[in-house]
Amino acid sequence: MREVSTVQNSTVHNTVNTAERLTLNVSPREKAVEAPEKDFLTAVTEMMEAWKKGAGTSEMKNWGGWWRNKFRKNPKKARAVLNDVRSLVNERRITKSPGNAAVDLWQRLP
Repeated sequence: MREVSTVQNSTVHNTVNTAERLTLNVSPREKAVEAPEKDFLTAVTEMMEAWKKGAGTSEMKNWGGWWRNKFRKNPKKARAVLNDVRSLVNERRITKSPGNAAVDLWQRLP
């Protein structure tokens, strides 16, 4: 014979997944998270200014979103691209635009 059990007004607490739930946070980004991105974009502006006076403001106005998205996608690769382009600027090897060199390097680097 089968036993049938009925439970009324019961509450089940799932404490196993609480730690996982705490890691999913929808609050706005903290300042500590934004700082590396902001520092990166400042470095891009400085690199462009070293290439040509006034180019940093223009680069951020027209292509700042490209730099920001690449940094968000892969910060390590974005920093490598910036460092390579900065090196090219310091050596006066850029003839057209550091931005074009950055796009080319982004596509070539793994």
